[in-house]
Amino acid sequence: MILKNLKSKGYRLTNARKIIINLLLIAGQPVDVFELNRLLIKKGMIVNKTTVYREINTLVKERIVKEIQFKDGKMRYEIQLKDNHHHHAVCQMCNKITPVVSSALEKTVNQLEENIIKENEFHIIEHSLEFIGICNKCEPSRAESTGLPDIKRRNPVPTS
Repeated sequence: MILKNLKSKGYRLTNARKIIINLLLIAGQPVDVFELNRLLIKKGMIVNKTTVYREINTLVKERIVKEIQFKDGKMRYEIQLKDNHHHHAVCQMCNKITPVVSSALEKTVNQLEENIIKENEFHIIEHSLEFIGICNKCEPSRAESTGLPDIKRRNPVPTS
């Protein structure tokens, strides 16, 4: 569908463009240009960094790819699917980025947006929400390296 859309708008479907789209689809998390180049090389494709940036800019302009900038300041990219709105959890230790999908969270965010619109006379175009913490894989090594006890897990928010 993505390729068909691009072709209908007059874009050429180059190998680089097709592989970049495919890599972003299967990445499982937002990736920066350096990581995208690494994935291209792993697939046996040497693509000029300028070409990668040009392709990414085209895909962002066409709203196929979304730019995401976390606290570390790095610009990352992920495929923007219509029914795939989500937020992210970012591990401070290993930089793993995990999509956070929660209907309870979305309900709360939607209510918050409505309040912001009403109370501040402000039109929201989009929002971004990230949770910074330590993933389960890194938690034991954090405790060992700092000598601090494991982080106590809070009880999950009830969904009813």
